[in-house]
Amino acid sequence: MTGITTFSKGQYQSSSRGVDWLNIGSFDASRPNIIGPYAAGRSLPDAYINPVAFDYPRNSTGQQIHLEGNAGRNTIEQPGINNWDLGLVKNTQVGERFNVQFRWEMFNAWNHTQFGAANLSVTNVNFGKITSTLIGPRRMQFGLRLKF
Repeated sequence: MTGITTFSKGQYQSSSRGVDWLNIGSFDASRPNIIGPYAAGRSLPDAYINPVAFDYPRNSTGQQIHLEGNAGRNTIEQPGINNWDLGLVKNTQVGERFNVQFRWEMFNAWNHTQFGAANLSVTNVNFGKITSTLIGPRRMQFGLRLKF
């Protein structure tokens, strides 16, 4: 019996505005304001982050202003990985010169969905949603090998 098990905590990333709000070029890493609890569902891919918990910085009269928001750097944890790959191998001696090997291998053995990263750009339509997976569904393969 063989196996590879992978457990990994998700990486931490920052939310972004998705536009060059501060007019400083391609290195703009300006972040929005957090106005509510953003870790809403955490288990639902279509609502991983609460999108209404983020807003552009505003002044006392409610107008949007060109300043850095209060969202911290690398505060949102992306989904982690919980994956099992398993295999069974059976060697059978046939006579003195031949050996037959049978293999059965399963990738993502428990068929557990491994979600990709959530979209963290406030201006994107899919903000707060996970639209991809890292590892596909369970896959199995069989093999027969003759050694001589």
